[in-house]
Amino acid sequence: MASEEIASDAPLPADVVRAAVPYPEDARPVFVGHSRLSGPRPTLLRHNVACLDWSVAKGGFLCAYRWDGEPVLDEKHFVGCD
Repeated sequence: MASEEIASDAPLPADVVRAAVPYPEDARPVFVGHSRLSGPRPTLLRHNVACLDWSVAKGGFLCAYRWDGEPVLDEKHFVGCD
């Protein structure tokens, strides 16, 4: 799981950040896309949040997550990211 903040080249306005409600720690895993994240490869955003679109529009890539119903996601389950 990511232990440091993930950089984005499209920052959100401060009022949007203040109004945002984090995804609950005890919620089912969620898979998101359409993000402008950077880094060498996708990583979990939280133990129950995975981004599968790693800035594909800017030369990044899409990947998949092989989910088997686990409540806590595992970075080893990302496929097609290397």
